[in-house]
Amino acid sequence: ANFINLSIAKLTKGVRQIGIKKILGSSKSALIVDWALEVYLKIFIATVIGIICCFLMLPLFSNYYTINLLLFDSTQIFIWLLVFPIILTSIIIIIPGSLFSQLNPFSALTGKMGKLKTNYVQHILLFFQFGVSFILIVFTIVIVRQFQFMQEKELGYNDAQVLVFDSNNRHSWKNKTHIQNTIKQLS
Repeated sequence: ANFINLSIAKLTKGVRQIGIKKILGSSKSALIVDWALEVYLKIFIATVIGIICCFLMLPLFSNYYTINLLLFDSTQIFIWLLVFPIILTSIIIIIPGSLFSQLNPFSALTGKMGKLKTNYVQHILLFFQFGVSFILIVFTIVIVRQFQFMQEKELGYNDAQVLVFDSNNRHSWKNKTHIQNTIKQLS
């Protein structure tokens, strides 16, 4: 939503450029393809940078949170590099591409938007963006509190007095009855 809002704002400033392209003979599809290529390259570069940052930051998170985080294997990374930017590009270009390909070339040359109303679209996207960010903040607070609760809650037993058997050990399964009888004899 944020990227679409920024794209609409950027294209609003470049209305004259769109008008010149239309007067020179560019069709709606050519304008949308140009716009899609620009968006795709931005998303592809951002995806590559994001994956590199994940590889660099993963050891820090694994050490800090003591959980085993695994990234994708190499085939999944290539799939993400190919599929993710294409899907995002197709979603992102729908609104600005359809809005700005409808511009009247002569009114676009004067820098006027004509009948094009982008404020409603931008307000809806901004409302959506703030709503999603509010929900994510609330969920983050709830998850952090749940982790704190799990780490600080008294379990109700002394874990130093717990006996653990390795269930994958075949010797413990063979001697199961002997172990049970020995434990029953303890006070």
